[in-house]
Amino acid sequence: MTTPETPGSPTTPVEKIRTALLGYRVMAWATGVWLIALCYEILVRYVVKVDNPPTWIGVVHGWVYFVYLLFTANLAVKVRWPIGKTIGVLLAGTIPLLGIIVEHFQTTEIKQRFNL
Repeated sequence: MTTPETPGSPTTPVEKIRTALLGYRVMAWATGVWLIALCYEILVRYVVKVDNPPTWIGVVHGWVYFVYLLFTANLAVKVRWPIGKTIGVLLAGTIPLLGIIVEHFQTTEIKQRFNL
């Protein structure tokens, strides 16, 4: 097992980064999908004015987003993102499709940086 080269800081084993990256990727996609479902629920409720749209979608999305925050923070610590970047990636999960787009670019950058 090799470790990444980051000057002036303790190294994190590449396998731990790979595992954290996988969890982040799965949760970014899950958050994006549930956020789209939540937008659908809001559209059905307030624009189409259906009497009893599903109300559990918001609850599921909230919990999925919470887990996304945990996985993203875990990855941020392991790859040593600055606080501004970390907050930006965390907030990307609040805008439909943006979390998935940010996930793609962050995954590409991390894979290049750590030779994954």
